[in-house]
Amino acid sequence: MAMTFSLDSDQEQRVHEAALARGLDDTTFLNEVMTKVLDEFAPRVRLTGERKLGLNAMGVQWIADDFDAPLPDSFWLGNE
Repeated sequence: MAMTFSLDSDQEQRVHEAALARGLDDTTFLNEVMTKVLDEFAPRVRLTGERKLGLNAMGVQWIADDFDAPLPDSFWLGNE
């Protein structure tokens, strides 16, 4: 899969200078930078078959207080 994105002229110049300073071409430099960024912000998920408790402990999911309350007749009769 290939992606395309745009840099403004200042960003393009900074990429080029940083790549030259490391003895790389612009594409190789950007690939290395993106790999480092993705490793930090979007690490690869390795499936081990083992479940880990607390991975979603930041309140992303919740259960409503009335979760197990009976549904009204209007729900079953299609009057909602």
